[in-house]
Amino acid sequence: MKFGFVSMAYIHMRSVSIFIFIVAIFIFQFLFITAGLLNMYWQGCDDLQSYGVMTTRT
Repeated sequence: MKFGFVSMAYIHMRSVSIFIFIVAIFIFQFLFITAGLLNMYWQGCDDLQSYGVMTTRT
């Protein structure tokens, strides 16, 4: 009984950590894209080349 509970808790923690990892990746991607768009907006549309370089690097 105790072993089953421990294994269930371990699987739950592992899935939660994987979920947090995926959410963090999405948030980082969103932040990079938002920063690139804000740079484009602030510096004008002539900055498209550096924005493309930034998106291909991430």
